[in-house]
Amino acid sequence: MKKIIITVILCFYLLPLANFSKAEDKEDLEDQLRKIFAGREMNKIEGLWITRKDNEEENRIYLIVKSEDYLFEEVVISHPIREFEGEISTKLLKKIDEKTYSTKAAWLNDGKRDERNGTIKIIDKFKLKFETTRHCYSSEKNCLKADKFYKKKIWPGKTYADEVGLSKDEANILKNFLD
Repeated sequence: MKKIIITVILCFYLLPLANFSKAEDKEDLEDQLRKIFAGREMNKIEGLWITRKDNEEENRIYLIVKSEDYLFEEVVISHPIREFEGEISTKLLKKIDEKTYSTKAAWLNDGKRDERNGTIKIIDKFKLKFETTRHCYSSEKNCLKADKFYKKKIWPGKTYADEVGLSKDEANILKNFLD
């Protein structure tokens, strides 16, 4: 039951963000969400994140979840390269410091999935900075340039404590007082 409720809530948030040209596109997204949530406990979801590269016409939407094999995994919900949808795009491997994690990020190499190293830095609760290193497949091919971009959290949204800048302790005091 929890999964159905969360799926409905996420669809409520996702559907206005997506640029649907046909009713089938809307159904495809709902099917993907069902596949992604299947067998997952809802408390393992960290959040829903969005970004758009300068040259792209549509958003990239990702779900970051706790992982059994890594610290976290980033699952693609919507992406201009449809092959990535429903797949894990980034694996958070280990914590470097309080705000930085080492990653493996997925890329297509001549139509085949490949990975390169990178980092994710937490700017704040609602903004992440992704950086990937320069990566060469071989001496015969062009190398991927180092890259950096930002993702913004779209779910769950900001709370009153976030809006006014309360610390965790202050938010807990306020919550206990209101309860």
